[in-house]
Amino acid sequence: FLIMWFNTWEANLIQLGFGKKSDVDGRLEIPDDQLVRILNFDETCCSTDGSGDAAGGRPEAVFYNPNLPFVGQATSKSSSTTTMITGSNAAGEAIPPHFQFMTSAQSEDAMRMRMDMAEYFPDILCKFGRETALPTAISYGMNKKGGMDEKEFEKYIKNSILHLYPDACDVPGKRVIIKVDSGPGRLNTELLAELRLMGFYLYP
Repeated sequence: FLIMWFNTWEANLIQLGFGKKSDVDGRLEIPDDQLVRILNFDETCCSTDGSGDAAGGRPEAVFYNPNLPFVGQATSKSSSTTTMITGSNAAGEAIPPHFQFMTSAQSEDAMRMRMDMAEYFPDILCKFGRETALPTAISYGMNKKGGMDEKEFEKYIKNSILHLYPDACDVPGKRVIIKVDSGPGRLNTELLAELRLMGFYLYP
């Protein structure tokens, strides 16, 4: 199965113009200017007390003070969790993180966030598809579970990913591949079609 997956991946990269077979040894060669156009991101659950939750796709990260004893007992009584999404392109540039917070608000108009905490969020210096490296802010959203559903996934792609490649279009050399895992929104046909027209290929 893995061999079939990698062979398909290689064939897709060649077909979409991200690389070509070497004349010397037949291996796939991907130039540096195309490595920056291959993204891979995933989500993880961030918890203050180590409690499990459905948010995020990876084991949760537990925040604690390394200068104090950590004997496996939760010190925080808050069970709220936050989903963080981040990753990198194939050239090693970090994707600015996105935090999806939990809220009990019943409507978007009622959602509130303390903006003074934004001063602690550092910008990420990255180039991606832009002419020069620019400081790029992290992004954040809110919903009831503090996780990614179909609506929030679409908003994340459109608000946090697309602007990293202002030169993207559906021609060889200008396309972008977004590698993702399974989850809500990945099979949203309207989103997939819209992305394809702009040169973005969502690749499961």
